[in-house]
Amino acid sequence: MRTCLILCLLLISSTASPQDQFPFAGVIDGDRVNIRGGGGKNYVILNTVNKGEKIEVYGLGGAKKEWFKCKYPKPLLAYITTRYVKKVSEDQGVLEAQRVHLRPEPSVKRYPIDTLKIGTGLRITGEKNGFYEVVIPESTFVWVHRDHVRKLGPLDKFAKQLKEIRKQALLAFNKKSGKEPTEKPVVPKKDPKEPGKVVPPGTDKKPDLDEAARKDKLVRLEALRKRFETEKVKKNIPGLKTVLADLNRLEVEASKLTDDMSKFMVSYKVNRLVTKVRLALLEVDKIVNPKVRAKDFPRPEPGSVISQTGWLKKENRLLTNRVMYKLEKGNIVLYYLSTKKYDLSRFINKHVNVVGKILVRKSALDNDTLEVTRLKVLSQ
Repeated sequence: MRTCLILCLLLISSTASPQDQFPFAGVIDGDRVNIRGGGGKNYVILNTVNKGEKIEVYGLGGAKKEWFKCKYPKPLLAYITTRYVKKVSEDQGVLEAQRVHLRPEPSVKRYPIDTLKIGTGLRITGEKNGFYEVVIPESTFVWVHRDHVRKLGPLDKFAKQLKEIRKQALLAFNKKSGKEPTEKPVVPKKDPKEPGKVVPPGTDKKPDLDEAARKDKLVRLEALRKRFETEKVKKNIPGLKTVLADLNRLEVEASKLTDDMSKFMVSYKVNRLVTKVRLALLEVDKIVNPKVRAKDFPRPEPGSVISQTGWLKKENRLLTNRVMYKLEKGNIVLYYLSTKKYDLSRFINKHVNVVGKILVRKSALDNDTLEVTRLKVLSQ
């Protein structure tokens, strides 16, 4: 009986596909193979490739686990709404909102192939119907049917080869699209101090001061983050306020960077930490002195019109069938929401900006309520 069991286990292990160990480098083993935006034949075809093309394979998916989840090293095009993309140059953009869908065609009716994070850099190649045509980021997965892929070996073994394919393919794409000029012969420059002397190519370039400044700010930001974690554990309000003041100074310095991409990325990371520090101050202040809020966070008076950003959530009240809608940031309820203008159930779990008027509280025990007059979804 034991011998039979061992034979069965050996038989099962021998029939297991070597492709079940992920990730690995693969090669297309067929002509005119479709690369799709999802694991199924109902998904849009992003490109059609021929035998010999290399890909990175990260897993199985689809209804019957028949599709490989891959990364293709050559440029593929997709579309993203212009609404949340800030152009930092003619053909470069950066995403300014969380969870924005990347779609295979310029239409919201098409199922997205990926959801991108704020700060994602994008290579813009065109514009159509309110969408930018962009090169799919390297982090985005595409799908190929497993019958058309042959395993080459471990991904680490082919990493340099795939990196070179990606680099050369992007160079070829840039030249073909006409967005980047082809390389021109380098003309030697004369030294202005010594007319008879030729300056070697590249030695007359000025150092990239902006890149050094950005790196310096990111190092300081990491140091502030560690200080914040320490002061938060101690529940030290003066220490947290000092971190907040240093972050505000860092934000002012970041705004003076000349490179738009660097300016945006540093400011975004600073603002994320500022939000965490503010929430920590609120939480610590409630513990230390429940009756008095920190002076840095005064509540607007009833009747005030304010603009506030956060996540719209739903809360079911016990003993009643009443549903309450609230605006949260972190684990803090900023406001409960009231409105006749919008069906708030449509915006549950969305990151939104709301504008409205603070309502008069019925009693001192009530939470602040915001009557929404304008609502803007920040994630799509």
